Amino acid sequence: MNRIRNAAQISPLRSVAVIEPGVTQRQLHDFLRESHPGLSFNVTGSSIDTSILGNALDRGVGYLGPRREDVFGLEVVSGRGEVLQTGFRRLGEGSPLAHTHPYGLGPMLDGLFFQSNFGIVTSACLKLVPRPQRSVAVSLALRDSARLAEFLNGLAMLKRLGVISGVTHVGNQARTRASMMSGISEYLNSSCAIGASDLVAEAERALATAAPFEWTSLGGVAGSSGQVKAAVAEIRRVLGEIARVMVVDDEKLALGFRLLHPMRKVWPWARANAAAIAAIRPLQGLADGRPTDAAIANLLWRFGQPQAAARDLDASNCGLLFINPALPMDGEAVVAIVARMTSMAAELGHELYVTLNIETTTSFVAVANLLFDRSDAAAVKGAHACARALWHYLRSQGLEVYRARADMMEELVDPADPFWRTAWELKSVFDPDNVIAPGRYNLPRAPLA
Repeated sequence: MNRIRNAAQISPLRSVAVIEPGVTQRQLHDFLRESHPGLSFNVTGSSIDTSILGNALDRGVGYLGPRREDVFGLEVVSGRGEVLQTGFRRLGEGSPLAHTHPYGLGPMLDGLFFQSNFGIVTSACLKLVPRPQRSVAVSLALRDSARLAEFLNGLAMLKRLGVISGVTHVGNQARTRASMMSGISEYLNSSCAIGASDLVAEAERALATAAPFEWTSLGGVAGSSGQVKAAVAEIRRVLGEIARVMVVDDEKLALGFRLLHPMRKVWPWARANAAAIAAIRPLQGLADGRPTDAAIANLLWRFGQPQAAARDLDASNCGLLFINPALPMDGEAVVAIVARMTSMAAELGHELYVTLNIETTTSFVAVANLLFDRSDAAAVKGAHACARALWHYLRSQGLEVYRARADMMEELVDPADPFWRTAWELKSVFDPDNVIAPGRYNLPRAPLA
Protein backbone atom coordinates (compact mmCIF):
# COMPACT_ATOMS: atom_id res chain seq x y z
CA MET A 1 0.00 0.00 0.00
CA ASN A 2 2.68 2.48 -0.97
CA ARG A 3 1.66 3.64 -4.44
CA ILE A 4 0.96 7.05 -5.87
CA ARG A 5 -1.95 5.74 -7.89
CA ASN A 6 -2.33 8.59 -10.36
CA ALA A 7 1.36 9.39 -10.84
CA ALA A 8 1.01 9.52 -14.63
CA GLN A 9 -1.87 12.02 -14.48
CA ILE A 10 -0.36 14.60 -12.10
CA SER A 11 0.37 17.96 -13.70
CA PRO A 12 0.41 21.64 -12.72
CA LEU A 13 -3.28 21.79 -13.66
CA ARG A 14 -4.13 18.48 -11.96
CA SER A 15 -2.20 18.99 -8.76
CA VAL A 16 -3.67 16.19 -6.66
CA ALA A 17 -1.90 12.95 -5.75
CA VAL A 18 -3.94 9.84 -4.97
CA ILE A 19 -1.80 8.17 -2.34
CA GLU A 20 -1.94 5.00 -0.30
CA PRO A 21 -1.13 4.84 3.44
CA GLY A 22 2.42 3.61 2.87
CA VAL A 23 3.46 6.64 0.82
CA THR A 24 6.05 8.52 2.86
CA GLN A 25 7.22 12.11 2.83
CA ARG A 26 10.48 10.95 1.22
CA GLN A 27 8.69 9.05 -1.53
CA LEU A 28 6.38 11.89 -2.53
CA HIS A 29 9.10 14.53 -2.25
CA ASP A 30 11.48 12.52 -4.45
CA PHE A 31 8.74 11.84 -6.99
CA LEU A 32 7.79 15.51 -7.26
CA ARG A 33 11.39 16.67 -7.41
CA GLU A 34 12.10 14.35 -10.32
CA SER A 35 8.81 14.54 -12.22
CA HIS A 36 7.11 17.81 -11.19
CA PRO A 37 9.65 20.23 -9.68
CA GLY A 38 7.09 23.02 -9.77
CA LEU A 39 4.89 21.22 -7.25
CA SER A 40 5.31 20.52 -3.55
CA PHE A 41 3.17 19.46 -0.58
CA ASN A 42 2.54 20.32 3.04
CA VAL A 43 5.46 18.65 4.83
CA THR A 44 5.68 18.06 8.55
CA GLY A 45 8.75 18.31 10.75
CA SER A 46 8.60 14.63 11.63
CA SER A 47 10.78 12.00 9.99
CA ILE A 48 11.29 11.82 6.24
CA ASP A 49 9.90 8.29 6.27
CA THR A 50 6.61 8.94 8.07
CA SER A 51 3.30 8.12 6.41
CA ILE A 52 1.60 11.19 4.97
CA LEU A 53 -1.89 9.74 5.35
CA GLY A 54 -1.19 8.30 8.80
CA ASN A 55 -0.27 11.76 10.04
CA ALA A 56 -3.14 13.50 8.27
CA LEU A 57 -5.76 11.06 9.56
CA ASP A 58 -4.70 11.81 13.14
CA ARG A 59 -5.05 15.53 12.31
CA GLY A 60 -1.34 16.21 12.17
CA VAL A 61 -0.01 19.62 11.25
CA GLY A 62 2.36 20.42 8.40
CA TYR A 63 4.47 23.49 7.80
CA LEU A 64 1.70 25.10 5.73
CA GLY A 65 -1.24 24.25 7.97
CA PRO A 66 -3.43 21.41 9.28
CA ARG A 67 -3.06 18.36 7.08
CA ARG A 68 -6.73 17.56 7.54
CA GLU A 69 -7.39 20.30 5.00
CA ASP A 70 -5.08 18.66 2.44
CA VAL A 71 -6.99 15.38 2.21
CA PHE A 72 -10.31 14.49 0.57
CA GLY A 73 -11.90 11.75 -1.51
CA LEU A 74 -11.17 8.81 0.78
CA GLU A 75 -11.30 5.15 -0.12
CA VAL A 76 -12.24 3.22 3.01
CA VAL A 77 -12.72 -0.45 3.87
CA SER A 78 -15.30 -0.74 6.64
CA GLY A 79 -15.52 -3.41 9.30
CA ARG A 80 -18.28 -4.96 7.21
CA GLY A 81 -15.81 -5.51 4.39
CA GLU A 82 -17.48 -2.89 2.20
CA VAL A 83 -15.47 -0.35 0.18
CA LEU A 84 -16.72 3.21 0.60
CA GLN A 85 -15.52 6.14 -1.49
CA THR A 86 -16.29 9.61 -0.22
CA GLY A 87 -16.99 12.79 -2.15
CA PHE A 88 -17.05 12.45 -5.91
CA ARG A 89 -14.70 9.48 -5.91
CA ARG A 90 -17.93 7.49 -5.63
CA LEU A 91 -18.51 8.40 -9.30
CA GLY A 92 -15.51 6.27 -10.24
CA GLU A 93 -11.84 7.03 -10.80
CA GLY A 94 -12.58 7.96 -14.41
CA SER A 95 -14.81 10.87 -13.45
CA PRO A 96 -13.19 14.29 -14.00
CA LEU A 97 -14.50 15.22 -10.53
CA ALA A 98 -13.11 12.22 -8.66
CA HIS A 99 -9.74 13.79 -7.83
CA THR A 100 -10.61 17.47 -8.15
CA HIS A 101 -13.76 18.50 -6.26
CA PRO A 102 -13.15 18.16 -2.50
CA TYR A 103 -16.73 18.14 -1.20
CA GLY A 104 -18.98 15.98 -3.34
CA LEU A 105 -22.76 15.98 -3.02
CA GLY A 106 -24.72 15.30 0.14
CA PRO A 107 -23.30 14.61 3.62
CA MET A 108 -19.51 14.90 3.87
CA LEU A 109 -18.42 11.57 5.28
CA ASP A 110 -14.68 12.26 5.07
CA GLY A 111 -14.49 13.65 8.59
CA LEU A 112 -15.80 10.43 10.10
CA PHE A 113 -12.51 8.71 9.29
CA PHE A 114 -10.18 11.23 10.94
CA GLN A 115 -9.25 10.29 14.51
CA SER A 116 -11.66 7.38 14.44
CA ASN A 117 -11.82 3.61 14.18
CA PHE A 118 -14.74 3.28 11.76
CA GLY A 119 -12.74 1.97 8.82
CA ILE A 120 -9.34 1.49 7.22
CA VAL A 121 -8.39 4.21 4.75
CA THR A 122 -6.69 2.58 1.78
CA SER A 123 -6.17 5.69 -0.34
CA ALA A 124 -7.01 9.38 -0.44
CA CYS A 125 -6.59 12.48 -2.57
CA LEU A 126 -3.83 14.80 -1.35
CA LYS A 127 -3.68 18.41 -2.50
CA LEU A 128 -0.33 19.46 -3.93
CA VAL A 129 0.79 23.08 -3.96
CA PRO A 130 2.65 25.08 -6.61
CA ARG A 131 6.08 26.28 -5.60
CA PRO A 132 5.87 30.05 -5.08
CA GLN A 133 8.16 32.54 -6.76
CA ARG A 134 9.73 33.22 -3.38
CA SER A 135 9.57 31.51 -0.01
CA VAL A 136 11.33 32.66 3.15
CA ALA A 137 11.41 31.65 6.78
CA VAL A 138 10.88 34.45 9.28
CA SER A 139 12.38 34.02 12.74
CA LEU A 140 11.38 36.35 15.55
CA ALA A 141 13.23 36.27 18.86
CA LEU A 142 11.32 37.87 21.72
CA ARG A 143 13.66 40.20 23.59
CA ASP A 144 11.69 40.29 26.86
CA SER A 145 9.76 37.17 27.89
CA ALA A 146 7.48 39.37 30.03
CA ARG A 147 5.92 40.50 26.74
CA LEU A 148 5.10 36.99 25.53
CA ALA A 149 1.33 37.57 25.58
CA GLU A 150 1.73 40.69 23.43
CA PHE A 151 4.02 38.73 21.10
CA LEU A 152 1.49 35.91 20.70
CA ASN A 153 -1.37 38.32 20.08
CA GLY A 154 0.67 40.10 17.41
CA LEU A 155 1.48 36.83 15.66
CA ALA A 156 -2.18 35.82 15.87
CA MET A 157 -3.26 39.06 14.22
CA LEU A 158 -0.73 38.55 11.42
CA LYS A 159 -2.14 35.06 10.88
CA ARG A 160 -5.73 36.30 10.77
CA LEU A 161 -4.78 38.96 8.24
CA GLY A 162 -3.03 36.39 6.05
CA VAL A 163 0.35 38.11 6.37
CA ILE A 164 1.99 34.92 7.64
CA SER A 165 0.86 32.21 5.26
CA GLY A 166 2.16 29.09 6.97
CA VAL A 167 2.13 27.77 10.51
CA THR A 168 4.05 29.85 13.04
CA HIS A 169 5.91 27.80 15.65
CA VAL A 170 6.79 29.60 18.89
CA GLY A 171 9.25 27.56 20.94
CA ASN A 172 10.66 28.01 24.41
CA GLN A 173 14.40 27.86 25.04
CA ALA A 174 14.25 24.16 25.90
CA ARG A 175 12.57 23.41 22.59
CA THR A 176 15.04 25.59 20.66
CA ARG A 177 17.91 23.72 22.29
CA ALA A 178 16.32 20.38 21.47
CA SER A 179 15.86 21.45 17.84
CA MET A 180 19.40 22.69 17.24
CA MET A 181 21.91 20.93 19.47
CA SER A 182 22.43 17.93 17.23
CA GLY A 183 23.21 20.04 14.16
CA ILE A 184 25.43 22.41 16.14
CA SER A 185 27.35 19.54 17.72
CA GLU A 186 27.83 17.74 14.42
CA TYR A 187 29.29 20.88 12.86
CA LEU A 188 31.60 21.58 15.80
CA ASN A 189 32.84 18.01 15.79
CA SER A 190 33.27 17.49 12.05
CA SER A 191 34.31 20.99 10.94
CA CYS A 192 36.05 22.37 14.02
CA ALA A 193 37.68 19.20 15.36
CA ILE A 194 36.17 19.68 18.82
CA GLY A 195 36.39 16.41 20.70
CA ALA A 196 33.75 14.63 22.73
CA SER A 197 35.04 15.88 26.09
CA ASP A 198 34.50 19.54 25.15
CA LEU A 199 31.66 19.16 22.67
CA VAL A 200 28.63 19.67 24.91
CA ALA A 201 30.03 22.77 26.61
CA GLU A 202 31.10 24.28 23.29
CA ALA A 203 27.71 23.52 21.73
CA GLU A 204 25.94 25.19 24.67
CA ARG A 205 28.12 28.29 24.23
CA ALA A 206 27.37 28.36 20.51
CA LEU A 207 23.63 28.07 21.14
CA ALA A 208 23.75 30.83 23.76
CA THR A 209 25.49 33.09 21.24
CA ALA A 210 23.21 32.37 18.29
CA ALA A 211 19.87 31.92 20.12
CA PRO A 212 20.01 33.62 23.52
CA PHE A 213 16.30 34.33 23.94
CA GLU A 214 13.68 32.43 25.95
CA TRP A 215 11.05 32.44 23.17
CA THR A 216 11.68 32.29 19.43
CA SER A 217 9.21 31.87 16.59
CA LEU A 218 9.65 30.46 13.11
CA GLY A 219 7.10 30.89 10.34
CA GLY A 220 6.89 31.03 6.59
CA VAL A 221 5.98 33.70 4.09
CA ALA A 222 5.51 32.80 0.43
CA GLY A 223 4.25 34.36 -2.77
CA SER A 224 5.59 36.73 -5.38
CA SER A 225 8.67 38.77 -4.52
CA GLY A 226 6.45 41.80 -3.96
CA GLN A 227 4.08 39.90 -1.69
CA VAL A 228 6.93 38.54 0.42
CA LYS A 229 8.55 41.96 0.70
CA ALA A 230 5.26 43.54 1.82
CA ALA A 231 4.56 40.75 4.32
CA VAL A 232 8.01 41.00 5.89
CA ALA A 233 7.63 44.78 6.17
CA GLU A 234 4.31 44.32 7.97
CA ILE A 235 5.81 41.75 10.35
CA ARG A 236 8.59 44.21 11.19
CA ARG A 237 6.06 46.98 11.74
CA VAL A 238 3.91 44.92 14.09
CA LEU A 239 6.58 43.07 16.07
CA GLY A 240 9.92 44.71 15.31
CA GLU A 241 9.84 46.73 18.53
CA ILE A 242 9.68 43.68 20.80
CA ALA A 243 11.40 40.99 18.73
CA ARG A 244 14.54 40.56 16.67
CA VAL A 245 13.38 39.80 13.13
CA MET A 246 15.49 37.60 10.86
CA VAL A 247 14.47 36.63 7.33
CA VAL A 248 16.27 33.63 5.87
CA ASP A 249 16.19 31.57 2.72
CA ASP A 250 18.61 29.13 1.12
CA GLU A 251 20.66 31.89 -0.50
CA LYS A 252 21.08 33.92 2.68
CA LEU A 253 22.04 30.87 4.70
CA ALA A 254 24.56 29.80 2.07
CA LEU A 255 26.08 33.29 1.96
CA GLY A 256 26.30 33.51 5.74
CA PHE A 257 27.95 30.11 5.93
CA ARG A 258 30.49 31.00 3.23
CA LEU A 259 31.47 34.11 5.18
CA LEU A 260 31.59 32.57 8.65
CA HIS A 261 32.90 29.07 8.06
CA PRO A 262 36.48 30.11 7.09
CA MET A 263 36.79 32.07 10.37
CA ARG A 264 35.48 29.28 12.61
CA LYS A 265 38.84 28.46 14.24
CA VAL A 266 39.91 32.02 15.03
CA TRP A 267 36.66 33.78 15.97
CA PRO A 268 34.26 32.13 18.46
CA TRP A 269 31.34 34.30 17.32
CA ALA A 270 31.82 33.17 13.71
CA ARG A 271 32.10 29.54 14.83
CA ALA A 272 28.91 29.77 16.89
CA ASN A 273 26.88 31.31 14.08
CA ALA A 274 28.26 28.97 11.41
CA ALA A 275 27.23 26.07 13.66
CA ALA A 276 23.77 27.60 14.07
CA ILE A 277 23.39 27.93 10.29
CA ALA A 278 24.35 24.28 9.89
CA ALA A 279 21.60 23.36 12.37
CA ILE A 280 18.99 25.71 10.88
CA ARG A 281 19.41 24.68 7.25
CA PRO A 282 17.30 21.50 7.35
CA LEU A 283 14.61 23.26 9.42
CA GLN A 284 14.45 26.15 6.97
CA GLY A 285 14.05 23.61 4.18
CA LEU A 286 10.61 22.76 5.56
CA ALA A 287 9.46 26.14 4.23
CA ASP A 288 10.43 24.93 0.77
CA GLY A 289 8.72 21.57 1.12
CA ARG A 290 11.81 19.52 1.98
CA PRO A 291 11.18 16.94 4.72
CA THR A 292 13.98 16.25 7.18
CA ASP A 293 15.04 13.85 9.92
CA ALA A 294 16.48 16.72 11.98
CA ALA A 295 13.88 16.44 14.76
CA ILE A 296 14.59 12.74 15.24
CA ALA A 297 18.35 13.30 15.01
CA ASN A 298 18.11 15.80 17.85
CA LEU A 299 16.27 13.30 20.04
CA LEU A 300 18.84 10.60 19.33
CA TRP A 301 21.65 13.07 20.07
CA ARG A 302 19.98 13.98 23.35
CA PHE A 303 20.10 10.33 24.40
CA GLY A 304 23.67 9.66 23.35
CA GLN A 305 23.03 7.94 20.02
CA PRO A 306 23.88 10.63 17.43
CA GLN A 307 24.90 8.10 14.78
CA ALA A 308 21.65 6.13 14.89
CA ALA A 309 19.26 6.37 11.96
CA ALA A 310 15.87 8.00 12.46
CA ARG A 311 14.13 4.71 11.72
CA ASP A 312 15.87 3.22 14.78
CA LEU A 313 14.29 5.67 17.23
CA ASP A 314 11.97 3.00 18.66
CA ALA A 315 14.98 0.81 19.42
CA SER A 316 16.73 3.60 21.35
CA ASN A 317 16.29 4.51 25.00
CA CYS A 318 14.70 7.83 24.01
CA GLY A 319 11.37 8.23 25.75
CA LEU A 320 8.95 10.96 24.69
CA LEU A 321 5.43 11.72 25.87
CA PHE A 322 3.43 14.52 24.29
CA ILE A 323 0.58 16.53 25.79
CA ASN A 324 -0.92 18.59 22.99
CA PRO A 325 -3.70 20.95 24.10
CA ALA A 326 -5.86 23.12 21.90
CA LEU A 327 -5.82 26.65 23.31
CA PRO A 328 -7.83 29.84 22.81
CA MET A 329 -6.33 32.55 20.61
CA ASP A 330 -5.72 34.74 23.63
CA GLY A 331 -2.11 35.53 24.48
CA GLU A 332 -2.73 36.24 28.16
CA ALA A 333 -4.65 32.99 28.68
CA VAL A 334 -2.04 30.95 26.82
CA VAL A 335 0.83 32.43 28.82
CA ALA A 336 -0.92 31.60 32.10
CA ILE A 337 -1.65 28.01 31.02
CA VAL A 338 1.88 27.36 29.74
CA ALA A 339 3.41 28.89 32.87
CA ARG A 340 1.37 26.59 35.08
CA MET A 341 2.19 23.53 32.97
CA THR A 342 5.88 24.40 33.06
CA SER A 343 5.90 24.87 36.84
CA MET A 344 3.96 21.63 37.38
CA ALA A 345 6.46 19.71 35.26
CA ALA A 346 9.36 21.25 37.18
CA GLU A 347 7.75 20.30 40.50
CA LEU A 348 7.61 16.72 39.24
CA GLY A 349 11.25 16.78 38.12
CA HIS A 350 10.77 17.40 34.40
CA GLU A 351 11.66 20.07 31.89
CA LEU A 352 8.83 20.90 29.50
CA TYR A 353 9.70 21.33 25.83
CA VAL A 354 6.99 23.64 24.48
CA THR A 355 6.01 24.82 21.03
CA LEU A 356 2.96 27.03 20.53
CA ASN A 357 1.64 26.65 17.00
CA ILE A 358 -0.59 29.11 15.16
CA GLU A 359 -2.10 26.88 12.50
CA THR A 360 -5.58 28.38 12.15
CA THR A 361 -7.05 31.86 12.46
CA THR A 362 -9.10 31.02 15.56
CA SER A 363 -6.95 29.04 18.01
CA PHE A 364 -3.50 28.05 19.17
CA VAL A 365 -2.34 24.51 19.73
CA ALA A 366 0.59 23.52 21.89
CA VAL A 367 3.03 20.65 21.60
CA ALA A 368 4.42 20.00 25.08
CA ASN A 369 6.93 17.15 25.30
CA LEU A 370 8.49 15.28 28.20
CA LEU A 371 11.77 13.47 27.54
CA PHE A 372 12.98 10.56 29.67
CA ASP A 373 15.19 7.48 29.60
CA ARG A 374 13.08 4.46 28.64
CA SER A 375 15.67 2.08 30.07
CA ASP A 376 14.98 3.50 33.55
CA ALA A 377 11.74 2.09 34.99
CA ALA A 378 11.47 4.87 37.57
CA ALA A 379 11.93 7.52 34.88
CA VAL A 380 9.19 5.92 32.76
CA LYS A 381 6.79 5.86 35.70
CA GLY A 382 7.60 9.45 36.64
CA ALA A 383 7.15 10.75 33.10
CA HIS A 384 3.75 9.10 32.76
CA ALA A 385 2.67 10.51 36.12
CA CYS A 386 3.77 13.99 35.05
CA ALA A 387 1.99 13.71 31.69
CA ARG A 388 -1.19 12.57 33.42
CA ALA A 389 -1.04 15.46 35.89
CA LEU A 390 -0.61 17.98 33.07
CA TRP A 391 -3.56 16.52 31.18
CA HIS A 392 -5.76 16.61 34.27
CA TYR A 393 -4.80 20.24 34.84
CA LEU A 394 -5.82 21.13 31.28
CA ARG A 395 -9.17 19.42 31.70
CA SER A 396 -9.72 21.27 34.97
CA GLN A 397 -9.46 24.49 32.95
CA GLY A 398 -12.11 23.39 30.45
CA LEU A 399 -9.46 22.48 27.86
CA GLU A 400 -8.61 19.29 26.01
CA VAL A 401 -5.86 17.82 23.87
CA TYR A 402 -6.32 17.88 20.10
CA ARG A 403 -4.36 14.66 19.60
CA ALA A 404 -4.09 11.83 22.09
CA ARG A 405 -1.54 9.12 22.77
CA ALA A 406 -2.62 5.48 22.67
CA ASP A 407 -2.26 5.19 26.46
CA MET A 408 -4.76 8.05 26.94
CA MET A 409 -7.65 6.49 25.04
CA GLU A 410 -9.39 4.69 27.89
CA GLU A 411 -9.54 7.80 30.07
CA LEU A 412 -10.25 10.07 27.10
CA VAL A 413 -13.72 8.68 26.40
CA ASP A 414 -16.71 8.86 28.73
CA PRO A 415 -19.57 6.39 28.21
CA ALA A 416 -21.98 8.88 29.82
CA ASP A 417 -21.13 11.61 27.29
CA PRO A 418 -23.62 11.80 24.39
CA PHE A 419 -20.72 12.61 22.05
CA TRP A 420 -18.94 9.33 22.72
CA ARG A 421 -22.19 7.36 22.78
CA THR A 422 -22.93 8.71 19.31
CA ALA A 423 -19.41 7.78 18.21
CA TRP A 424 -20.12 4.23 19.36
CA GLU A 425 -23.41 4.16 17.44
CA LEU A 426 -21.52 5.15 14.29
CA LYS A 427 -18.97 2.44 15.07
CA SER A 428 -21.77 -0.11 15.16
CA VAL A 429 -22.83 0.98 11.66
CA PHE A 430 -19.41 0.77 10.01
CA ASP A 431 -17.80 -1.93 12.17
CA PRO A 432 -20.50 -3.85 14.09
CA ASP A 433 -18.06 -6.52 15.31
CA ASN A 434 -15.59 -3.92 16.68
CA VAL A 435 -12.63 -5.45 14.85
CA ILE A 436 -10.87 -2.24 13.76
CA ALA A 437 -8.66 -0.67 16.46
CA PRO A 438 -11.05 -1.25 19.39
CA GLY A 439 -11.04 1.68 21.80
CA ARG A 440 -9.17 4.11 19.55
CA TYR A 441 -10.90 7.49 19.83
CA ASN A 442 -14.03 5.58 20.82
CA LEU A 443 -15.58 3.53 23.58
CA PRO A 444 -13.92 0.12 23.83
CA ARG A 445 -17.29 -1.65 24.02
CA ALA A 446 -21.01 -0.93 23.88
CA PRO A 447 -22.10 1.40 26.70
CA LEU A 448 -24.65 0.26 29.22
CA ALA A 449 -28.16 1.33 28.35
